[in-house]
Amino acid sequence: MKNILFHKLRSDSIALPLVSKLYSRAFGWSPLCVVLLLETGCLGATVSATPTTLPMPNSQINYPGASATNAFVAMEPYVLNIQGTMVTVPLWGSSRVNDFGGNVPFVNAATGHTDPAQIQAWDPAFAATFSPNLTGSHNLNDDSITVAGFPGRVDKETINGTPVTMVRYNAGDGTTEGHPRSQLLSYPVPPRTHVRWDLKVAFGNADGINDWTLNATGQTPVLFWQLYSMNQSNPVLAANVDTDSNDPTKLMITFFQRVGTATQPTQIGVVNGLSPNTMVSLVIEAFLDERPTANGGQGLLQISVNNTMAVQLAGPNLSTGTNTHWWDMAMYSWNETASSPYTRASFWQTARMIVFPVVAADTSPPSAPTNLAGTAPNSTSVKNTWSASTDNVRVAGYHVFRNGTHIGASATTTFTDAAVAAGKSYNYTVTAYDAVGNQSTASNTATVTVPVVKVNISSNYAASVGGTYAIINWTTNIPASGVVYYGTNANNLTSTVAVNSVFTGSSAPIIGLSKHTTYYYKIIANSGASTAVSSVSSFKTAK
Repeated sequence: MKNILFHKLRSDSIALPLVSKLYSRAFGWSPLCVVLLLETGCLGATVSATPTTLPMPNSQINYPGASATNAFVAMEPYVLNIQGTMVTVPLWGSSRVNDFGGNVPFVNAATGHTDPAQIQAWDPAFAATFSPNLTGSHNLNDDSITVAGFPGRVDKETINGTPVTMVRYNAGDGTTEGHPRSQLLSYPVPPRTHVRWDLKVAFGNADGINDWTLNATGQTPVLFWQLYSMNQSNPVLAANVDTDSNDPTKLMITFFQRVGTATQPTQIGVVNGLSPNTMVSLVIEAFLDERPTANGGQGLLQISVNNTMAVQLAGPNLSTGTNTHWWDMAMYSWNETASSPYTRASFWQTARMIVFPVVAADTSPPSAPTNLAGTAPNSTSVKNTWSASTDNVRVAGYHVFRNGTHIGASATTTFTDAAVAAGKSYNYTVTAYDAVGNQSTASNTATVTVPVVKVNISSNYAASVGGTYAIINWTTNIPASGVVYYGTNANNLTSTVAVNSVFTGSSAPIIGLSKHTTYYYKIIANSGASTAVSSVSSFKTAK
């Protein structure tokens, strides 16, 4: 039963949208690129090189073997939440460690069993047993995997002194499952959990044997990592490597996602300018969830390449269905359907999956803020300050209330209320809250009376005068609107120009004037609480 199950396990043909404009024209697709290019232009927007990571929700099941720092160990009984149903997955009597890095043997010395579920690769000896329809599709399943792995296709090597897990498709090999491929597969992955893949991989190596051939972009793109569901044709998450469409001497990595009931994946990110034969650090972090947000889903995905964020997405990141999901390392030339002339090799120094344990629910609110005090520096605002609260985890921020009504929040211990009126009194209180929303009791009450500050006009002048226009400037001690009254008779200023914006420095243009004429003007400024009137001044227009 065990070998039948694993023999059926496979990753079918992948019709991924291609990554460059060349691909788009050739296939008629319009791939969506939403994130980063490290060095050159992209189909989408650029992300900051110092991104803020997304906060991951807590796992919904506390799996034995879960750790925030160590590779995940699947232990029996291994029960997964699949579409809301708890399903027991057999591990065949042995715990399984999700660490396939170069310094970790295929056969776990502690258990005597292999940690990978399957190795799939081209096998000439196996292919020779088929006639006339030759196929090299061959699977090593669990107890048929030895420390040697699948020599020449998936095995352990030391490159330039570094232990690596080598995954290689050799030039001249035939196809497995219809395409050139070699791959190492994990056991099922627990969904509705916070998961991180720590990967460090080089494509080709400067040993003179396994260099990466940089042929035309789109000719032989290679899928090298994926998360997929059994018996579904396309992965839910995938990473491709190909010749850089912007620089034929470099490589680029393209990320794809397929969620819900979609049949085709969507391009979600591209990273350009990567060097062949050089280790690339890749961290894929997710809260794995198939549910839409409206149905309680907490799906999040963020991917960084060489410590720079390349993808940040919220929403579902698993396909719907009753099947489990698996992850694997691969050399899969999905765009080729016959023997390839190119040797494609990846060298994995690090390849491990971490599943985070459940964090105990935080039900303790922060302490109440103390020493709340408010001051009104002017007639339009009140500044409140208080002493910081404490919390068993951390204080996330503070809610501020005016006369019992919530008016805002602050991440610090200060808050300025700019929606007050002169001459009125206000009562303020503050509460603290933590990252999960626990809220403290209220602080002491601070009562503040906003003073009435009278407006005055400290200066006014004609800043620019022409033959038919003049620009009048004035300054007030507090923000105020203003009206300029003007005319040719100092005692009868009947024309007006209004400035409705509230500033301490204002300017008003007067147009339609007569040339070589003396005009008189005055300014009335209004702060809302008081009014000021300037003396009458004059200017003479040009000839």
